[in-house]
Amino acid sequence: MGKRLLCLLLLCLFPALGHGASSMFDARVAVDSQATDERRDATREGLRGILVRLTGLEVPEQHPELSSLLGDSGRFVQQYGFDDTDDGLELVVRFDGPAIQSRLVEVEVPIWSVDARPRTVAWVAVDRGGDRRILGGDESTDLQDALRRAAQSAGLPLLFPLMDLEDQRAVSSSDIWGGFREPILEAAERYDAEAVLVGRVSRRGDGWRTRWSMFWDGDSHDWTVEAPELEAGLADAVSQGVTQLASLYARVPDPDAVGSFTLRVRDINDLRGYGDVTRYLRGLRDVETVEPVRIGEREVDFRMRVQGLTDRTLEHLRSGRPLTEVEDASGDDNGDDDALRPDYLFRFGG
Repeated sequence: MGKRLLCLLLLCLFPALGHGASSMFDARVAVDSQATDERRDATREGLRGILVRLTGLEVPEQHPELSSLLGDSGRFVQQYGFDDTDDGLELVVRFDGPAIQSRLVEVEVPIWSVDARPRTVAWVAVDRGGDRRILGGDESTDLQDALRRAAQSAGLPLLFPLMDLEDQRAVSSSDIWGGFREPILEAAERYDAEAVLVGRVSRRGDGWRTRWSMFWDGDSHDWTVEAPELEAGLADAVSQGVTQLASLYARVPDPDAVGSFTLRVRDINDLRGYGDVTRYLRGLRDVETVEPVRIGEREVDFRMRVQGLTDRTLEHLRSGRPLTEVEDASGDDNGDDDALRPDYLFRFGG
């Protein structure tokens, strides 16, 4: 493909490419109608829930800056729609995550970064009238799905044990029910998780009682939730746990931690290759924006803005396909002047 044709095709895709919106910044709120006033109130309520998860503040509107932010909730809406579910009409809103976080940085409100949340393995025992089972594998997939949805909404990466023979020999429901952490933590090591969530779920009268513990970085945190409906109780439990952790680990971000660099990617031969590269870069952890700034012969320079440590993003880039670092960009011999020379040089494919 000639350089001129490649440029024309790529220019069609030149709007800034932001990080794919995470469900952390999606909200669903029950509404009675699609009326403007009700949509405005539901939008505010959706943003309020996101602020609770980000900051750990149970009543964010009591913070003067957050009260102002909530009053202008429509400003942070990227898109919205209505979903007629079995439980009634819901407003579905996608908020601008980077814009919300940038505002919190500006007003120096502590936040628990989405990217800093630990990959978590969940060991959960469910007691249904004396019959205790551990969620995992094909056991009670409906409850696993409910917990996954709650964790996804709260911004917590969650997985369940396979419950194969190795897991069954290592952990019993009695270990979970009795709070014996040692066998659980040892069994969790095979999943290379950063945190362990332990749950005990049981009937209590006409409702459900759930008791939880999370182990992370040598620390532990416990909480209990009671609810009339099990799925609602699971969602509330995960939300409360994440809120507790956010209150403990939230920090005021350093604005200087937001960095940027230029990445040159060679061997982009066609529009499909360009699309593959941009989708990969856009999905990298910590990446806030990706913008193509120069198109050459079979190569593209991307300006990448990251929220967090640049070294961590580079570690992901260097970890394997589809990009391979070929040399120090300072040794690039394309005749670039200093203003155009990329910070890093990679090759696509192979």
